[in-house]
Amino acid sequence: MSRSAAGAPEHAWGIHAVRAILELRPESVLQFWAVPGGAVDELIELAARSDIHVEFTGRGAIERLARTGTGHQGALVRYRPLPEQSEAWLCETLRGDAGACALALDGVTDAHNLGACLRSADV
Repeated sequence: MSRSAAGAPEHAWGIHAVRAILELRPESVLQFWAVPGGAVDELIELAARSDIHVEFTGRGAIERLARTGTGHQGALVRYRPLPEQSEAWLCETLRGDAGACALALDGVTDAHNLGACLRSADV
């Protein structure tokens, strides 16, 4: 995932990261690039259900957009991030949900590492 200036569009790539955005915040997707085939086809169907246009392209184009080499797995979205929230907001949100938990990470720069941490925490 790329980090931009506050509120500026960001990019996310990889099967799990793109799926999460398409399932949880499809209205935030500004653009979706995909290389059809395999697991990406499921993402294409998911996008279609939310009326998200898919731009079919080659792996090289996605590599240039993501600036990650080949780690994109054939899927990349440009999306509007959620607004930043305060620590007080986080505490209030966690206090209001008995089943909630928080995962604190520092220095994660690879979307796949973040996804792995989130999936592990979910278990």
